[in-house]
Amino acid sequence: MEQQSVVADSIVVDSLRVDSLRVDSLSVATTTLDSVPVQRDWFKELKRGKVNFEDHSIRYPKFLRTVWNGIKWFNRSLNNYDTTYVAGTGKKFKLTVKNNNWLDYYRCTPIEKTSVHFHSGAASAIGAYLSFLGISVGYMVDVDRIVGDHPSSKKIELGFSCARFTLQYFRMRNTGKMTLTIYDKEDNKKYKVKDFTGLTRKSWGVSGYYFFNNSHYSHSAAYSCSKIQRISAGSWLAGFRIDHQNFSLRADAVDEKTRQLFDLDEGETLEDETMFDYTDFCLSGGYGYNWVLGPKWIFNGTALLHTGWKHAHSISTSDGGDDHYALNSRVRLAATYSHRSFFASLQGYVDSHLFNTGKYRFSSHIFDLTAIVGVRF
Repeated sequence: MEQQSVVADSIVVDSLRVDSLRVDSLSVATTTLDSVPVQRDWFKELKRGKVNFEDHSIRYPKFLRTVWNGIKWFNRSLNNYDTTYVAGTGKKFKLTVKNNNWLDYYRCTPIEKTSVHFHSGAASAIGAYLSFLGISVGYMVDVDRIVGDHPSSKKIELGFSCARFTLQYFRMRNTGKMTLTIYDKEDNKKYKVKDFTGLTRKSWGVSGYYFFNNSHYSHSAAYSCSKIQRISAGSWLAGFRIDHQNFSLRADAVDEKTRQLFDLDEGETLEDETMFDYTDFCLSGGYGYNWVLGPKWIFNGTALLHTGWKHAHSISTSDGGDDHYALNSRVRLAATYSHRSFFASLQGYVDSHLFNTGKYRFSSHIFDLTAIVGVRF
């Protein structure tokens, strides 16, 4: 009887052990499931206005993760500042409304007794840009197109900037009306032709500059409003610039009065005398400075000198030689206001090019004024 009781107790104990193991296994499984975070879909979070690549509970595509890791590497390697002088804005997105206005002016002295001046009216464009960190997309439209007139100018600008360097590209074309002024030095007379449409101006350029004092000076604080300059600082700049310029005067646009002013023979075209088509390959150097005028205002001044080799692409441009000395310059100014998420800036620059041969003295100038307003978020 006692033996049967011992056997019964053993069976009960074994049964309890089995039940205990089942409970423990279920508990372990439940704990394991609870410890695995539920990943949320990134697109749904984006529609809710939440973008945080550091939040690992959001399931991002592998490609986006790779891009984000590349951006973080870039910031660590090329976008470091001394936070005593330069601070980040704390925002990843930026919406900017931009108005750009420019005009061009040219002076040509083909012969000693005559000086010819062309100056255009102001071309204007307006548009908007959406930026995420260092990437921007946007569109600008000619104001002439909005008001219904035929657009006569086109301008494309692309740029990239970080703490250490900046890269820029532009392309311009202008066929709009100009004022043609001719100075006859021999007779001491001035002749003016308004609404002249015979000159076509085309140019493109690419440039890059390195900031030597890149830990204390932020070019972006003044021109793209993506950083905050806390203490006034400046930096020497050095780099390169390549410019191509083409100016052609259509013969069919030259009236009889203009032909007489240039003293042209019958059948001779003014285009043969005033076409310029050349490319400049230059090394550049200069200095930029940010003045911090209180906690909200920055004033920037930057001056650059470009010197190098000018290659002519046409006989009339080269005047018997294909290569000449190039001397160009750029002066840039900006006044920038920043308060919390809001920013505004008024910016301008003057690009000047000098071309001097034995037969021609030619200079061109681009005057540019830009106003921007925007918010960071």
